[in-house]
Amino acid sequence: MDATLAHSSLSRDLLARDVQLACLLEVSALKPGNITPAHDFSDTTYADMVRSALALGAAFAHDRARHRRVGELIADGVSATARVTAANTNLGIVLLLAPLVRAEATRPADEPLRVATGRILAGLDVDDATAAFAAIVAAQPGGLGDAP
Repeated sequence: MDATLAHSSLSRDLLARDVQLACLLEVSALKPGNITPAHDFSDTTYADMVRSALALGAAFAHDRARHRRVGELIADGVSATARVTAANTNLGIVLLLAPLVRAEATRPADEPLRVATGRILAGLDVDDATAAFAAIVAAQPGGLGDAP
């Protein structure tokens, strides 16, 4: 698949589309030492990053996020990514966005996102941590060194 983004590839779900666009904008920004449209790594390409961004749409769709815990959303994001590339292309942004997506999907219209995010973060528990840890292990991030 080439890295060209077809309009039909973007989700019709607004929250999912926001996630996809955030990921696409992040990888498209020119940053020294990172993958960009003009710079691939030997084992990961810009096209891998685009596929990963698009894959997160379904995992972080509004109705799904309303019914999933943050740890489950992290696991869903990692699984969605693994279906489209063997590389760990977006673990960091999945960890960042999962609580924000959950907050947006569950907040009443009159609750600011900042307040909703605080509520979601305050409610994280051992089950969320366990699911997040399993997802991190499954993503096989590099450069973290060894731990006993």
